[in-house]
Amino acid sequence: MNLLSLLNFALRWFFDSGRGRCSPFWYSGCGGNDNRFMTQRECESFCGTKRLEGRPRCQLDADSGLQCADYVQAWYYDKHIGACSPFWYGGCAGNANRFNTENECFQTCGILSPDWLAERGAVKPQRCSTRLALKVNHPGNHRPFMSDCFLRQDAGGCQNYTMMWYFDTEQNECSRFWYGGCGGNENRFKTQEEFCIKKIFRLFSINVDLMSDSHKPFTII
Repeated sequence: MNLLSLLNFALRWFFDSGRGRCSPFWYSGCGGNDNRFMTQRECESFCGTKRLEGRPRCQLDADSGLQCADYVQAWYYDKHIGACSPFWYGGCAGNANRFNTENECFQTCGILSPDWLAERGAVKPQRCSTRLALKVNHPGNHRPFMSDCFLRQDAGGCQNYTMMWYFDTEQNECSRFWYGGCGGNENRFKTQEEFCIKKIFRLFSINVDLMSDSHKPFTII
Protein backbone atom coordinates (compact mmCIF):
# COMPACT_ATOMS: atom_id res chain seq x y z
CA MET A 1 0.00 0.00 0.00
CA ASN A 2 1.48 3.37 -0.99
CA LEU A 3 0.91 6.67 0.74
CA LEU A 4 -1.57 7.85 -1.89
CA SER A 5 -3.85 4.93 -1.10
CA LEU A 6 -4.04 6.10 2.53
CA LEU A 7 -6.17 9.00 1.35
CA ASN A 8 -9.02 6.48 1.05
CA PHE A 9 -9.10 6.00 4.82
CA ALA A 10 -12.09 7.53 6.58
CA LEU A 11 -12.86 7.97 10.26
CA ARG A 12 -15.64 5.62 11.35
CA TRP A 13 -17.04 4.41 14.68
CA PHE A 14 -17.53 0.93 16.18
CA PHE A 15 -19.02 -0.35 19.42
CA ASP A 16 -16.22 -1.61 21.68
CA SER A 17 -17.97 -4.30 23.73
CA GLY A 18 -14.96 -4.64 26.02
CA ARG A 19 -15.15 -1.00 27.13
CA GLY A 20 -18.90 -0.64 26.65
CA ARG A 21 -18.76 2.43 24.43
CA CYS A 22 -18.39 3.64 20.84
CA SER A 23 -14.84 4.36 19.70
CA PRO A 24 -13.30 5.74 16.48
CA PHE A 25 -11.17 3.82 14.01
CA TRP A 26 -9.76 4.32 10.51
CA TYR A 27 -11.62 2.37 7.81
CA SER A 28 -9.91 1.55 4.51
CA GLY A 29 -13.14 1.57 2.50
CA CYS A 30 -13.43 -2.16 1.83
CA GLY A 31 -13.96 -5.34 3.84
CA GLY A 32 -14.60 -5.22 7.55
CA ASN A 33 -17.88 -6.13 9.24
CA ASP A 34 -21.21 -4.64 10.28
CA ASN A 35 -19.82 -3.09 13.45
CA ARG A 36 -19.10 0.14 11.59
CA PHE A 37 -20.96 3.45 11.77
CA MET A 38 -20.59 6.83 10.10
CA THR A 39 -20.85 8.86 13.32
CA GLN A 40 -20.61 8.42 17.08
CA ARG A 41 -24.28 9.36 17.37
CA GLU A 42 -25.31 6.63 14.92
CA CYS A 43 -23.23 4.04 16.79
CA GLU A 44 -24.65 4.99 20.18
CA SER A 45 -28.19 5.10 18.83
CA PHE A 46 -27.98 1.66 17.19
CA CYS A 47 -26.10 -0.09 19.98
CA GLY A 48 -28.31 1.37 22.67
CA THR A 49 -25.66 3.18 24.70
CA LYS A 50 -27.13 5.06 27.58
CA ARG A 51 -25.55 7.48 30.02
CA LEU A 52 -26.17 6.85 33.70
CA GLU A 53 -26.62 10.53 34.49
CA GLY A 54 -29.40 9.79 36.96
CA ARG A 55 -26.97 8.53 39.58
CA PRO A 56 -26.39 11.23 42.22
CA ARG A 57 -22.69 10.38 42.51
CA CYS A 58 -22.16 11.13 38.84
CA GLN A 59 -23.95 14.49 39.07
CA LEU A 60 -21.43 16.01 41.50
CA ASP A 61 -18.85 18.53 40.32
CA ALA A 62 -15.15 17.69 40.41
CA ASP A 63 -13.69 18.31 43.87
CA SER A 64 -9.91 18.37 44.35
CA GLY A 65 -10.35 18.07 48.12
CA LEU A 66 -7.63 19.15 50.52
CA GLN A 67 -3.93 18.69 49.94
CA CYS A 68 -2.68 16.29 52.59
CA ALA A 69 -0.26 14.47 50.26
CA ASP A 70 1.13 14.85 46.76
CA TYR A 71 -1.53 15.57 44.17
CA VAL A 72 -2.49 12.49 42.16
CA GLN A 73 -4.50 12.17 38.99
CA ALA A 74 -8.02 10.84 39.48
CA TRP A 75 -11.13 10.72 37.28
CA TYR A 76 -14.62 12.16 37.62
CA TYR A 77 -17.79 12.02 35.54
CA ASP A 78 -18.33 15.39 33.84
CA LYS A 79 -22.10 15.70 33.45
CA HIS A 80 -21.66 18.69 31.13
CA ILE A 81 -19.91 16.71 28.40
CA GLY A 82 -21.25 13.26 29.30
CA ALA A 83 -17.80 11.70 29.69
CA CYS A 84 -15.12 10.90 32.25
CA SER A 85 -12.34 13.46 32.64
CA PRO A 86 -9.10 13.58 34.67
CA PHE A 87 -8.43 16.00 37.52
CA TRP A 88 -5.88 16.44 40.31
CA TYR A 89 -6.89 15.17 43.76
CA GLY A 90 -5.18 16.46 46.91
CA GLY A 91 -5.51 13.23 48.89
CA CYS A 92 -8.13 14.20 51.51
CA ALA A 93 -11.83 15.12 51.57
CA GLY A 94 -13.49 15.72 48.19
CA ASN A 95 -16.66 13.93 47.14
CA ALA A 96 -17.86 10.60 45.78
CA ASN A 97 -17.46 11.59 42.12
CA ARG A 98 -13.86 10.39 42.11
CA PHE A 99 -12.38 7.26 40.55
CA ASN A 100 -8.89 5.82 40.32
CA THR A 101 -9.11 5.03 36.61
CA GLU A 102 -11.08 6.17 33.58
CA ASN A 103 -12.44 2.65 33.15
CA GLU A 104 -13.78 2.61 36.73
CA CYS A 105 -15.49 5.93 36.07
CA PHE A 106 -17.12 4.68 32.87
CA GLN A 107 -18.26 1.47 34.55
CA THR A 108 -20.08 3.53 37.17
CA CYS A 109 -21.29 6.58 35.27
CA GLY A 110 -20.60 5.94 31.60
CA ILE A 111 -22.51 3.75 29.19
CA LEU A 112 -24.25 0.46 29.74
CA SER A 113 -22.96 -2.80 28.32
CA PRO A 114 -24.73 -4.20 25.23
CA ASP A 115 -25.70 -7.37 27.13
CA TRP A 116 -27.67 -5.38 29.73
CA LEU A 117 -29.39 -3.40 27.00
CA ALA A 118 -30.04 -6.46 24.84
CA GLU A 119 -32.10 -8.00 27.65
CA ARG A 120 -34.39 -4.97 27.34
CA GLY A 121 -34.55 -5.07 23.54
CA ALA A 122 -32.50 -1.91 23.18
CA VAL A 123 -29.76 -3.23 20.89
CA LYS A 124 -28.93 -5.70 18.17
CA PRO A 125 -26.05 -7.36 20.05
CA GLN A 126 -24.64 -9.39 17.17
CA ARG A 127 -23.59 -6.31 15.22
CA CYS A 128 -22.49 -4.34 18.26
CA SER A 129 -20.47 -7.16 19.83
CA THR A 130 -18.43 -7.96 16.70
CA ARG A 131 -14.82 -7.18 17.47
CA LEU A 132 -12.78 -4.96 15.21
CA ALA A 133 -9.04 -4.64 14.84
CA LEU A 134 -6.68 -2.55 12.80
CA LYS A 135 -3.55 -4.50 11.98
CA VAL A 136 -0.60 -2.37 10.92
CA ASN A 137 2.47 -3.97 9.33
CA HIS A 138 5.64 -2.00 8.71
CA PRO A 139 7.48 -3.31 5.63
CA GLY A 140 11.04 -4.50 6.06
CA ASN A 141 11.01 -5.87 9.62
CA HIS A 142 8.78 -6.41 12.65
CA ARG A 143 10.43 -3.91 14.96
CA PRO A 144 8.01 -1.21 16.16
CA PHE A 145 8.62 1.88 14.04
CA MET A 146 9.34 5.15 15.82
CA SER A 147 6.52 7.65 16.05
CA ASP A 148 5.39 10.45 18.30
CA CYS A 149 2.56 8.15 19.34
CA PHE A 150 4.87 5.71 21.13
CA LEU A 151 6.29 8.28 23.52
CA ARG A 152 5.13 8.15 27.13
CA GLN A 153 2.53 10.59 28.40
CA ASP A 154 4.32 13.75 29.61
CA ALA A 155 2.45 16.52 31.45
CA GLY A 156 5.33 18.98 31.03
CA GLY A 157 6.81 21.26 33.66
CA CYS A 158 4.44 24.24 34.08
CA GLN A 159 1.12 24.57 35.90
CA ASN A 160 -1.06 26.22 33.25
CA TYR A 161 -3.09 23.05 32.84
CA THR A 162 -5.23 22.34 29.78
CA MET A 163 -6.82 19.07 28.68
CA MET A 164 -5.01 17.39 25.80
CA TRP A 165 -4.96 13.96 24.14
CA TYR A 166 -2.19 11.36 23.87
CA PHE A 167 -1.88 7.87 22.43
CA ASP A 168 -1.96 5.27 25.22
CA THR A 169 0.12 2.32 23.99
CA GLU A 170 -1.21 0.02 26.72
CA GLN A 171 -4.87 0.58 25.80
CA ASN A 172 -4.15 1.13 22.07
CA GLU A 173 -6.32 4.23 21.95
CA CYS A 174 -6.20 7.99 22.39
CA SER A 175 -6.89 9.17 25.96
CA ARG A 176 -7.08 12.51 27.74
CA PHE A 177 -4.58 14.01 30.15
CA TRP A 178 -3.76 17.35 31.76
CA TYR A 179 -0.87 19.20 30.07
CA GLY A 180 1.01 21.80 32.12
CA GLY A 181 1.60 24.20 29.22
CA CYS A 182 5.35 23.82 28.60
CA GLY A 183 7.83 21.04 27.96
CA GLY A 184 6.48 17.55 27.44
CA ASN A 185 6.86 15.60 24.20
CA GLU A 186 5.22 15.20 20.80
CA ASN A 187 2.69 12.61 21.97
CA ARG A 188 0.21 15.39 22.61
CA PHE A 189 -2.83 16.47 20.59
CA LYS A 190 -5.36 19.26 21.02
CA THR A 191 -8.37 17.16 19.97
CA GLN A 192 -9.29 13.52 19.57
CA GLU A 193 -9.71 14.16 15.85
CA GLU A 194 -6.03 15.15 15.71
CA PHE A 195 -5.55 11.42 16.06
CA CYS A 196 -1.95 10.19 16.25
CA ILE A 197 -2.89 7.15 14.17
CA LYS A 198 -3.58 9.71 11.43
CA LYS A 199 -0.01 10.91 11.83
CA ILE A 200 1.28 7.35 11.49
CA PHE A 201 -0.65 6.96 8.23
CA ARG A 202 0.83 10.21 6.95
CA LEU A 203 4.45 9.31 7.77
CA PHE A 204 4.72 5.64 6.85
CA SER A 205 3.91 3.36 3.95
CA ILE A 206 1.99 0.59 5.70
CA ASN A 207 -0.25 -2.37 5.06
CA VAL A 208 -3.59 -2.24 6.79
CA ASP A 209 -5.98 -5.15 7.27
CA LEU A 210 -9.34 -4.91 8.96
CA MET A 211 -10.10 -8.03 10.98
CA SER A 212 -13.06 -9.16 13.07
CA ASP A 213 -11.53 -11.54 15.61
CA SER A 214 -9.05 -9.55 17.71
CA HIS A 215 -9.40 -8.24 21.25
CA LYS A 216 -8.06 -4.71 20.76
CA PRO A 217 -9.05 -2.01 18.29
CA PHE A 218 -5.47 -1.32 17.22
CA THR A 219 -2.64 -3.83 16.94
CA ILE A 220 0.78 -2.52 15.95
CA ILE A 221 3.14 -5.21 14.65
